Amino acid sequence: MIRLLILALLITTPAFADKLCIKKKQAVKNEKVALKKILRTGSTCPSGYIEVLDTSIFQGPSGADGQDGTNGADGAAGSDGQDGMDAAWGDGSAGARVVSANEDLDDDNLQFTDFTVNSGVTLTVPSGTIIRCTGTATINGTIQVETAGNSASVSTLGLGRPASQGFSTQSSGNGEVGDNSNNRQGGYAPLALDSLIGRSIIRPPVFAGGAGGGGYGGSATNVGQGGGGFAIYCQGGITVSGTGLISANGGYGGNCQGGGAGGIIILASAGTVDHSGPIRARGNTGGAYSTSCAQGGGGGGGLIHILAQTISGNDANLSASGGGAITGAQGAGTVTSGTRSGGGAGGSLFGAGGNGSLVAMDGATLGAFVGSDGLIIKRQGFNPAGML
Repeated sequence: MIRLLILALLITTPAFADKLCIKKKQAVKNEKVALKKILRTGSTCPSGYIEVLDTSIFQGPSGADGQDGTNGADGAAGSDGQDGMDAAWGDGSAGARVVSANEDLDDDNLQFTDFTVNSGVTLTVPSGTIIRCTGTATINGTIQVETAGNSASVSTLGLGRPASQGFSTQSSGNGEVGDNSNNRQGGYAPLALDSLIGRSIIRPPVFAGGAGGGGYGGSATNVGQGGGGFAIYCQGGITVSGTGLISANGGYGGNCQGGGAGGIIILASAGTVDHSGPIRARGNTGGAYSTSCAQGGGGGGGLIHILAQTISGNDANLSASGGGAITGAQGAGTVTSGTRSGGGAGGSLFGAGGNGSLVAMDGATLGAFVGSDGLIIKRQGFNPAGML
């Protein structure tokens, strides 16, 4: 009887039943038993029932996977992404930025809608900075780009730290060190970079202008550093007004140090770039002679690169000139130290630095050389976004 009940329940029980339970006491009436009253299935037996079988022991192996169902309908299309050309100008996520007091730029986000430097205000920016804006940039005050890299140091044996070469081909030379038994030569500067390279530069390097070489017993401070790199990319236009200035000049040479080469400034817009105010990437002047070393050469000029649909303004305001050499009372004198050196060469970029001054056996300094001018490149009549 029990076997029949179990068989009947297995046939009618859902596949997920685990336990087969039977009621402990059940009266039989007219020789009939109602299965719904005495049998139960489930994960556990209820009160008043006892387990007679665990059906999980009858589980067979898993069957083969069924066929994949049909694909559902496509979802709604997402919003269009930013056009690749427009991405050059940033997304404007930092909003409008107005520089109303002297400050060092320290913003985490440099993607503005509009960017303004008020008149009479100086904003100092690290080398390598790129400011982007979907609207316009208006420079009524001063943007001062910091110099970058190390100047040279020279020891008694002619050893020491070389000058940072920046974006130039090599470091500017230090003055030759020795006693007064021979003339001691000034340092030699690297050659200027070709203008074709200048046209290819659309992003400012952190180390742009080369630093000046050094001389024995010259300035211990880090002087004669190379000019830094800086760029503004603005879709709506860029204006450097008559009261504005962007400067990325090289550093002034200390005693016997060459002057730093000018840096790199890049202005790009799908609209107009107006340079009514000055933009400068000049090499700086070499340092004066001292009792132990001759004067340094001038730094070479840097690069100003403007790309826009339209370019306006006064070309006289664009300057990437080379740095001078010390003249007058500081430019010709006598080195008295037994151990002495020639002067360091000026840093180079798109203008070559000037060679440092020689020191004759009698201690006379014969004069350093000036740095040559760098490059000013203006390219208009197109949207430069695809290049940035």
